[in-house]
Amino acid sequence: MPEAVEIKAMSKRNYTRPSATEILLIGGEATGKTAYIQRCYNGEFIETYSPSYFEQQTDITLRTNLGDVHLAIKDIPSRNDVGLSASQTNAAIVFIDNNREGSLTEAYRRVRELLRYNRQYQFIVVNNKSDLPTAVNRNTLVSFARSLNAPLFDVSTLTLQNFDHPLLHLAKILYNREDVQITNISA
Repeated sequence: MPEAVEIKAMSKRNYTRPSATEILLIGGEATGKTAYIQRCYNGEFIETYSPSYFEQQTDITLRTNLGDVHLAIKDIPSRNDVGLSASQTNAAIVFIDNNREGSLTEAYRRVRELLRYNRQYQFIVVNNKSDLPTAVNRNTLVSFARSLNAPLFDVSTLTLQNFDHPLLHLAKILYNREDVQITNISA
């Protein structure tokens, strides 16, 4: 878990606010990792697929009812080894393309690679492109998420269906509270 800072709320109740947190986005090619982070960053949807060749970090802020959560989200291209990034983080969002059969196999490969560097990861599984016809076996997808002890979110970056659910779940983990609500996502 990220380092936390003790603060006092206006009601004089103590609660813990997370400091800046690094998150990896991993998954196979064309699963929507970059489109997701761009949507978080500037609200725009990338229509044309262009593969990422270099690791990119995007800093975003989740404004919540308990304060701001600062995230450094590292988009790891599917062709790159997770290497050094894996040893510096402890949370990853695993992207699967709901519309492409081989996507789950690629996700398995990326997770195994990540766990070589750090066995203590907190995972969140995103079944992206859920607005499209399903090509990934649902039972296999659920089993994959369970094997990681991870929640599974059906998301559409295009239509914004459940778009903020993975980030809300992350905020709940960071605050260790269920009453967290996201009020805004900004760069």
